[in-house]
Amino acid sequence: MWQWCWCLLITSLENSQAEIFTLGYLTGSQRRPGDYSYQRPGRVISGAISMAVDEVNEKLLGPMGHSLDFVVAETYGQEEVSIKQVAALWAANVSAFIGPQETCVHEGRMAAAFNLPMVSYFCRDVANSNKRVYSTFARTRPSDIDISRSVVAVLTHFKFISA
Repeated sequence: MWQWCWCLLITSLENSQAEIFTLGYLTGSQRRPGDYSYQRPGRVISGAISMAVDEVNEKLLGPMGHSLDFVVAETYGQEEVSIKQVAALWAANVSAFIGPQETCVHEGRMAAAFNLPMVSYFCRDVANSNKRVYSTFARTRPSDIDISRSVVAVLTHFKFISA
């Protein structure tokens, strides 16, 4: 099924005029002045987006005359800032969202309301798994419940615990 959708996307892009698709990258890579406790997980992850965008442009979109770009939106790991950044990126006409990190419930609902894809690389909140509510949300990191189920399945399989 996904191959069919992928083929339709490629065909539609090949037959369209050159476009620039902009991603809104929501990250927590900086601290607010005076905040010495925030761990800044975005510092570890942020280097990959430049490389990924370069590869997509070189190998996929570039040959079709299109390109991918991204805009960084700093959240400082704070939900209210993250929500405002999602709204600002939407107003800037982004094509999709990458992130956010620590919080994702309200941001995911906004992405669904805007009908824009959101791929979170850090969110663990189980609520975002409800596709009726978060129809455009995807995650690369499993929720805590999914991780727990996997651990229990492995422990049960090897008879470390009984079901």
